[in-house]
Parts: sequence; C-alpha cells; structure tokens
Amino acid sequence: MKKKQGLLWLLLTPFLIVALTNINVLSSSTTKIYMDPPIIYKGKDESFTVDIKIADVENLYSWQVNMSFNPSVLEFVNVTEGDFLKDQQEGTTGAIRDDKAQEGWVFFGWATVGKYPGVTGTGTLATVEFTVKAIGESILDITHAFTKLYKLNPPPVPPGGEQLVELPYTAENGVLINIVAPPKADFTFSPSLPDINEPITFDASASYAVDPNVIVKFL
Repeated sequence: MKKKQGLLWLLLTPFLIVALTNINVLSSSTTKIYMDPPIIYKGKDESFTVDIKIADVENLYSWQVNMSFNPSVLEFVNVTEGDFLKDQQEGTTGAIRDDKAQEGWVFFGWATVGKYPGVTGTGTLATVEFTVKAIGESILDITHAFTKLYKLNPPPVPPGGEQLVELPYTAENGVLINIVAPPKADFTFSPSLPDINEPITFDASASYAVDPNVIVKFL
C-alpha cells in the first residue's frame, strides 16, 4: 500500500507546503476539465453530487484537483473516484485532503499504479458530494494553480527530462444557485394574431419574485 501511495503523495508534496493561490489554469489545449451539471439548483438541507469530467485528453496518467467553494453555504461531504483511470492494469491510488473543508477548499487526486501508458478520451474523474447548509450561492471553483494533469514519459527518460509531464488544459467552474422560491414569469402580448411587420407589445408586469429575490432583467 505504501508503494502505491508513494507516487501520488510525491505529486501532492508541493501542494502541502506551498500556500494556495487563485491563479487560473488556462491554455490553448483542447483538453477540458468541467463540472456536470454546470449549474445546480438546490434548497437548504438538500444534498447533491456534481461530476468533475475531462474531455479530449491524451495519455492521462494522474490528476489532482483543488476545489474551492463558499463554506457558509456548502458543506463538503465526500469525493469518490470516477471511472476514467480505473481500468489501468494495476488500478489507481488516491489521496484526499479535506482538513480545510470548513475554510472552503478541498484537494484530491488519483494516479495510475505502475508505469503504464495513460488513458486517452473523455470521462469522469471524480464525483463530489455536498450538503446545502444555508441560503445563498456558491461557485464550485476548480481553476486553481494546483489543479493539474500529468502524463508519464516511458523510461528511459533522457537526461534532463522529467518522468511526469504536465498536460495543458482549460477548466470550467460550476455554480450552486440556492433559491427559496424561483421567480414566476407571467406575461401577455397584443395583438393576439399579429400581421407581418406589425409591432407586438409584451407586458410582464404580473411576473414576481419572492423576497429577498428581485427581478432585474427579462430575456
């Protein structure tokens, strides 16, 4: 077990000793990490899960995600590995750091066990579970500097080369929208049977939102 965990903890070491930053990790690569669903609607005391997915990656050997959220609104419950790397010959090994969850961030990742080629394609890296503990909204932010993807250079690695090489990617965050009651859209229009090029008048004055929410725009 210690052998299996060695590689991932080697990757985690810089994270454990360096202060977190809010640097966004963006590139021109077609590889993308994103949240599914991107928008979650849940009320107070409800639980939900969100998948962290990856698209169009080549030779992914290991990955790590630093996720932040609003701790006054959300309570982190758990994270489980997705199926993207699980079919590697000797499986995977993972690590989760959730001791700062009450401050609004968690860190987790999984790595291939053994020196095997990485996985290419699209799939689910992990599933994260939260409970909504208060009314409000929260960004589920994965665009941190310590969210990283790695591929493995097969041995022998040339002099000056690295066995683990970072893969470029773009990242898209998710958001929880916690609404006591959704706004009600109610409108009329006239004339009821307009002719071509005839102006139409819309009246949405009957629409409403439950306090403290306010309707600010009609689209």
